Amino acid sequence: MKILEYDWLLDLYYEITAAAAGVKKHSLTIDNDKKTIFSYYEKGKQVPGQSSMIFIHGFSSNKESWLSLLQ
Repeated sequence: MKILEYDWLLDLYYEITAAAAGVKKHSLTIDNDKKTIFSYYEKGKQVPGQSSMIFIHGFSSNKESWLSLLQ
């Protein structure tokens, strides 16, 4: 079911915003039937001895809600 008739436009906006924020999108299949997918963004490089920061969105939001903060 499409929520928006122009959902491709929203997808394009998210891709452009992610590129501007310098993040890379990753996805993991987390169950055997391959129906549940966990998607996340990464930015920067792993540095031994330094902590990482994880941003978690609320139930009614999505990972793209953090992109403006990451720029």
